[in-house]
Amino acid sequence: MVRNVRLALLSVIFVAGLASMSAAAQTTTKTDDKAFSPKQLRLVRGRRGFFLSFISGAKRKRVPIPREWLVPPAEEKAEEENYVSSFDYSREVSSFPVGNSEIGLHISSYAVADEGSSGAAAGRDIFLILDPRSLVLRQGLMGLGVTKERFRDTGCFRAKVSHFLTADINRDGLTDIGIVREEIECSSYHQHPINWYVFREGAWRLDSTHSGIWPREWSELPLLGITLTPVDFVGYLTWHSYDSAGWAAGDKATKKIRPEFIPRYRRKLMQDALAPKKP
Repeated sequence: MVRNVRLALLSVIFVAGLASMSAAAQTTTKTDDKAFSPKQLRLVRGRRGFFLSFISGAKRKRVPIPREWLVPPAEEKAEEENYVSSFDYSREVSSFPVGNSEIGLHISSYAVADEGSSGAAAGRDIFLILDPRSLVLRQGLMGLGVTKERFRDTGCFRAKVSHFLTADINRDGLTDIGIVREEIECSSYHQHPINWYVFREGAWRLDSTHSGIWPREWSELPLLGITLTPVDFVGYLTWHSYDSAGWAAGDKATKKIRPEFIPRYRRKLMQDALAPKKP
């Protein structure tokens, strides 16, 4: 009788151990589907184009990115007379899970003019999609144009920036991209309502039905290659503060419209209250 009880107990422990191992294996598989660590991902510029560099299976791999994806020829030609190029891409790449075993990649550029009195600076943001199994890249969200910029015109600064967030705005289990745009024109500041690009048919597409809507849960994508944006730079020069709520309150035309979104990095700038360096 005692022997039978011991055998039953051992059987229960063995089955529980298998269940634990199975759960651990499932957890590992789920973890493997998550986005790559930012320390692994790098954008590498080659002679004829770009490469996505990352570590997979203890080996560093490189996946080619067509140059025209990051530097559209027509837009490059249109910038030939500009004070600064908007195609100076950072090596940093951020990633996030799409929700279908694919990985979203955020790539960003920004450059500040070294000479001239215009104080010009410009940059872009694009999103690619990586299938980690086949290592195939495709376009995810392109065509946003210049997403961050500043320049001096007729004695005052103008600046703009786009902030990027991720959430499942339409609750279909896939990650969508939200964009909050900010602008400063001389002493006037404005933050636009959030727009959502819903993941549909293999890419992110603008869906105006969700414009202005904030979900309960969302994540903020980090700045890449910079510590503050041209809007922060111009905002501090104009109002001697990083507090965008204060920028709006100080503008008679927009004092009733307080910004809905204050980025995490800006809260840190507000806390440190340091004068800005060139972003």
